[in-house]
Amino acid sequence: MITTYTPMWSTPTMVGGSGHIGRPSRPPRNRARWPTKGCRRSNGLLCGSRRTSVVKGIEVMRLLRAVLVVLVASGLVGLGLVGCDEVDQERVEQGRESLEKAGEALKRAGKSVKETATNVVLPPRQEEQLGDRMARQVLAESQPVTGSPVSRYVSQLGQKVVAAAEGRPEGIDYDFHVIRSPEINAFAIPGGHIFVTTGLLQSAETEAELIAVLGHEVAHVTQRHIAERMVAVYGISTLTSLALGEEAGMLEQMAIDLLAQGYLLKHSRDDEREADEVGMEFVVDAGYSPSGYVAFFERLAKQPQPPAILSSHPNPEERAQNARQAIERLDQAVVERDVHRQRYQEMTSSL
Repeated sequence: MITTYTPMWSTPTMVGGSGHIGRPSRPPRNRARWPTKGCRRSNGLLCGSRRTSVVKGIEVMRLLRAVLVVLVASGLVGLGLVGCDEVDQERVEQGRESLEKAGEALKRAGKSVKETATNVVLPPRQEEQLGDRMARQVLAESQPVTGSPVSRYVSQLGQKVVAAAEGRPEGIDYDFHVIRSPEINAFAIPGGHIFVTTGLLQSAETEAELIAVLGHEVAHVTQRHIAERMVAVYGISTLTSLALGEEAGMLEQMAIDLLAQGYLLKHSRDDEREADEVGMEFVVDAGYSPSGYVAFFERLAKQPQPPAILSSHPNPEERAQNARQAIERLDQAVVERDVHRQRYQEMTSSL
């Protein structure tokens, strides 16, 4: 029996009595270790929605690259930097328009990639589990107002916004909580838990103002801004441990920090702007006047000391101006809907 020479990647094969040399074979490839158990077929491929999400993410990245190459190239041609000797005003304008379109396309593609990654790393069901645990911790560290007419009133208004919200992630329920604090603040945490302070309820003057705040926070949840920030800051390993209750000490510290600084994680200006725009749509669809946005932002701007809610939100004057511009595009009948001042004053008089 003779040992034959074989490449480094194969195992030695033996020549037997038949005189035939066995076919050398490569060792099995080291397949990536996926973060979820029980979601791989025998061939090593991801199964179900996770595989679909990963494939979608790859396709979006390819689209992103194609959009960048084609549209930026067209912008350069329009500017006269490619393919022409002289630049005229018309070409400059065409170039600007092309580059603006490229920027918008890249922003949309980038958001799609971010959403896809978030859905893979922190799907809505897992976000719900994490949010439930965090909400219990926040309530334990604060002074919740429960079982009162005010807490039921806030919850009812919040559910009206949720009912009008389109595109809600499946697997997330929405709960509204009132906590006793002089700070003017409202915030959302993972899993659709939204908190409003008694200080904010006392600061607002109409139901339209309160529902504007609730619409903004609900939009943060529906647009998955909170989940995206959690994934970016903490990563999959930590979030999985938190959702499974394996990091009780860390969860407690996060709740303490949240109550101390008035927010969990700061959102980007784009996310805040989107939450205002989408939240206003929810408010209008729920049958309320959007004028509460302008009134509440203007009231915040007049505070002698910046309230806690401004520590994680953009300039209130800018937001009020953006709200005015959005309202100008609406029917006058929608803008002139009742703001329910008297009902609000009656419901919050016990605070």
